[in-house]
Amino acid sequence: MTLETAKKTLQEPNGLANKEAQAVVRGGMTICEQEEGRRVYQWIKVLPTETDEESSIKQALSKYHARKHAHTLPAQSDPEPKIRPSEEPVAETAPMSKPAVTSTPENAFTIYDIIDKIKLKIREFMVAIDEIVVE
Repeated sequence: MTLETAKKTLQEPNGLANKEAQAVVRGGMTICEQEEGRRVYQWIKVLPTETDEESSIKQALSKYHARKHAHTLPAQSDPEPKIRPSEEPVAETAPMSKPAVTSTPENAFTIYDIIDKIKLKIREFMVAIDEIVVE
């Protein structure tokens, strides 16, 4: 159902009884499904169709069920493997060992050096404060 037809249908005296027209104008509708002994209410998006002969609800339900069952279908295996083994022989190399000590630039400080410098500055600051208090 087209959007124009749905709006015209709702303006008629008996228009509110047409669920498809309401769904097209609102942009969707709620459906109830029975799952494992309980009711599940799902909102499906209902879009207007190009002609009035096509059912908007049927299209929306078919899209919803296709999306719902796409997750439950088993994955299809590809006939060809995605990773092909290389045809060139790979030269075997000796495993490389990691250096025991990582090389650092000469001007880089460790955290301990930074902490020691902070402690030294704090001591100098405390000595300066003590001199001020004595005077």
